[in-house]
Amino acid sequence: MSHREIAELARRDINTLYEPHPDRPAPGPSALRSWATGESEHDAHLELETVTGPELIPVPARAQMEGEAQVFAALLDAYGRHSPAVTGGPFGIAGVIPRPGELVIRVDAEQLHHWAQALAHAPAPGGRGVPHLRWATSGEDILLTLPGMRIVLAHTSPDAWRTALSTLTAPGEDHHAQARLPEAGTPALPDEREHRDHTLAHLDALVPQLSATLRRVGLLRTVAARCGTLELLVTEHDGHRHLVDASGNSASVIPLWHSLSAPLELWPGAAEGSPARGVDPRAAVIRAARTGGDPFTKQPWDTDAAQALCRLAGLQPHPLTLQAAEAALTAAEKVLPDPRFASLFDGAGWSGNCRRHEEGGTAHEPYRPALPPGAEDFLDRQDDDLRSLGELVRSDDLDCVRGPDGELEIDPAVWGLEAQVELLDWALAASTAIGPPLDETTRQSSLRAPAGVLDLELHDSDGAHSYTVQVISGDFAEEEYTVVWANQPAPSAGAASLMAQHAAIEAGPAMRHRRDSRKHRLLLPQEIADTAEPTIAELLLASDPHRCLTFAGMVEGLIRVSGRLFTSSGPSAGHWKHSDTHPEDTQDYLNSMSAYVNEWCGMPSTHDGEAANTASVDSATYRRHLAAQRAAFDPFVTCYLAAAEETDEELDLNERHRAGVTALRQADLALLAEHYPWPVPPRLLELAASIPLDLYEVRDWYEAFCETE
Repeated sequence: MSHREIAELARRDINTLYEPHPDRPAPGPSALRSWATGESEHDAHLELETVTGPELIPVPARAQMEGEAQVFAALLDAYGRHSPAVTGGPFGIAGVIPRPGELVIRVDAEQLHHWAQALAHAPAPGGRGVPHLRWATSGEDILLTLPGMRIVLAHTSPDAWRTALSTLTAPGEDHHAQARLPEAGTPALPDEREHRDHTLAHLDALVPQLSATLRRVGLLRTVAARCGTLELLVTEHDGHRHLVDASGNSASVIPLWHSLSAPLELWPGAAEGSPARGVDPRAAVIRAARTGGDPFTKQPWDTDAAQALCRLAGLQPHPLTLQAAEAALTAAEKVLPDPRFASLFDGAGWSGNCRRHEEGGTAHEPYRPALPPGAEDFLDRQDDDLRSLGELVRSDDLDCVRGPDGELEIDPAVWGLEAQVELLDWALAASTAIGPPLDETTRQSSLRAPAGVLDLELHDSDGAHSYTVQVISGDFAEEEYTVVWANQPAPSAGAASLMAQHAAIEAGPAMRHRRDSRKHRLLLPQEIADTAEPTIAELLLASDPHRCLTFAGMVEGLIRVSGRLFTSSGPSAGHWKHSDTHPEDTQDYLNSMSAYVNEWCGMPSTHDGEAANTASVDSATYRRHLAAQRAAFDPFVTCYLAAAEETDEELDLNERHRAGVTALRQADLALLAEHYPWPVPPRLLELAASIPLDLYEVRDWYEAFCETE
């Protein structure tokens, strides 16, 4: 296999739209653009015929970019965590058509009300929406405008749009508190100009990334397909703002096109007139390589960039590795000022891609590293140096890949190409880092974060380097005061510093998704009003994918404990209780059937003393607990458990099971299924209707039921 084929396979990995296959041609420009925008390939082809530049997705002028960023930021605030399968696409968007001077958006017709609510501006301080935004009819479309910006809502009926706008304000509201989305021609008020300036100042350096993400909104379908739900956040860390992908109970600051290993043709370039960034990769690499060294002893890497890059990447200096390092530095010098790759600096720089090369406590699975720009320079090399480099850096693996005849079964050129690419990765990571390396002597740093104090620390044990990022707070539930967010090996102390700084940006938002190991509660629960009455459908839509207890999931939990004859009380006695006989024991113990179910199935439990701890699972109080913990019981689980716990007297598990099954048999299951926000498979109704009354028969029944599927 040639170097070119090796590289093409690396690029067309499983993280892209197309699964790699040696016999399958690379996707064409129309297919790539269609993946990114949601257009049909035919429409994408027609649009590309009108594009004069090399970009598959045109880069808009600054004013258009700023307007798109404002609109997208308003959608992030309004939608929050959502399921694109329910909203007709990410943020209600079925697809976009990006053009140099405008953006055409196809909004799901049922989402117009949500869009109107998101975009309408309230003049109150801190109000949501897009100040200075105006709208007008344009044939069968709606035109949204800001100074220098056009967004077309394609095939949006003016009547439907006016209906959506009519719900923005209610009679009798204070005029100054009303959210407004005026028609075109309405003069801008002074407060609108003031709030627009404030919004743009807040978004600042994020403007290009927000606009570019909106123009590639189709890529978010790939994210949603993996995670079930979608959530993007604008967060601040150490004086810098970042766009964080918080989908899938994780947090990643890596830009979307890097995250999905999208081909370079889909990357956003710099806006018109953007100056090239004056970064010296050689100086940056030398600065990063000094981390962890003796500051009082002169070292070769203090002045030689190739030596420094080898040290940073964890390679011993050798004529072959130094030659490869020099090639990587030359490639970086060519790439960094290129406007096509301005997004290398997004997402706290390229060190996020380097984190994916290392195994350990990373939050990015199942994503893989992207091929860095500039790697094309290495693909057509026909000399033996690449093979020799591979044999050098992977000498310990040579015996493992020899066949019976002593011949190598793997071309070492593959290893050489990997080493060459990783050297380029580290050159780009050092050049795009947003902050200086951690202190050379203390090797640690502490920062304030939304979740508490953020502690970064580098480790060096017997020459093996690693880093940890942990959050320290006294507000976490029970004994959870220190939570490790990232713990990864690194090739050097300088590499560990770059990786730690990148991981720290994600730690704050990530804490919103972390749970304690005992009760599976969020360390930072959502704030839910005491008067809120969330519905089962709302809970199902907002829950974490692994904290949504279906009836089938509960049945599997019942099977695991069907041999236990414990007794339990009803909810009024408390789902969890403190020990009366051992008051010094600070941990609660299980007391109700719901508490046992939560324990079996990994659902978040209540604390003794909380209102939900003595509430029925079908009460608004308990649903508020589930909402705060981003969890849900499906309607069949709710019906079963509410009936199983209806009496407070001591009953064994089998007796409570019979009560729950009886309630299901008497219920209108089709009516219960209407609580689901999506279609319910008929097999689920059959499952709920046929569960045996005797708990000890459930295992055989369930296995037989599954065999018939």
